[in-house]
Amino acid sequence: MKHDDELILDALRSHFGEAPIGPTVLRALRIAAEAEGIDVRTLLETRPAAA
Repeated sequence: MKHDDELILDALRSHFGEAPIGPTVLRALRIAAEAEGIDVRTLLETRPAAA
């Protein structure tokens, strides 16, 4: 799980820079991904359409 957390944090940093991201954010992302029926890394790769 630690390895997955590092991959997730790397993906978040690529989107948001060096903003502090804690375990609550990781847990929320996992819950959101599970609700969508996808892997959390897939959730991070999905970007909203440009406005």
